[in-house]
Amino acid sequence: MHHTIWFDNDAALVRVVKKATLSRHYSDLFTRFNLHYNFKEVFCAPNKCNEKGSVETAIRYIRCNLLVPVPTMYSMTTYNKELLIKSAGLHDREHYKLRTNICDLHFDDINALNTLPFIPLEISSIKSRKLDCFGRVILDRVSYFISPILALERI
Repeated sequence: MHHTIWFDNDAALVRVVKKATLSRHYSDLFTRFNLHYNFKEVFCAPNKCNEKGSVETAIRYIRCNLLVPVPTMYSMTTYNKELLIKSAGLHDREHYKLRTNICDLHFDDINALNTLPFIPLEISSIKSRKLDCFGRVILDRVSYFISPILALERI
């Protein structure tokens, strides 16, 4: 089962090739990330901030209800504990639209999550390099011996 994740058009993930058709070119790392975790990606339309409105509304709600007036704090640890206590009751409210307890909706979401793959995603990149006359390659000022048989070859 594919779950859908909405993304903003972050340059690290995608490059919009043709603005008229919203043709996108995905970065290599994002493509591997997507294949590894098995989800369907959806990108917001450029300059359409209404597509992310519910998240921004939730952030505004938290700011207005927990951070106004601007808090005075003497210890970050103490303030974080106070903030946790203040925010504890927020999940017991009824969702404005679904008329269901927000905490129940949260646990429904948790139960519907994909299981993570057993093997973690290995963050790496593939680069082409030419070996020197001894069959070594230098990456980030570190020399790696590959094989003298491949000297001067591109690997």
